[in-house]
Amino acid sequence: MTPTHTHDCGECRYHGTIAGKEGDPIDLYSCHGSVIARDGSDGPDYRSLNVEMAITLDASDPLRIAAQLAG
Repeated sequence: MTPTHTHDCGECRYHGTIAGKEGDPIDLYSCHGSVIARDGSDGPDYRSLNVEMAITLDASDPLRIAAQLAG
């Protein structure tokens, strides 16, 4: 698997790409206790949250999915 969007942190672990609500690709990462959902290649095109908070989100939220994949 290869990320769809450019991501500039070499320490992040890529977990795959899912389809967002509009069908657009969202790349999922984890890094140092946080999860990242990147929906574009520009710097601010992402959301992030610590894993403990992400697992409390709705099951369809990309950040929760990233937290589950991060294990």
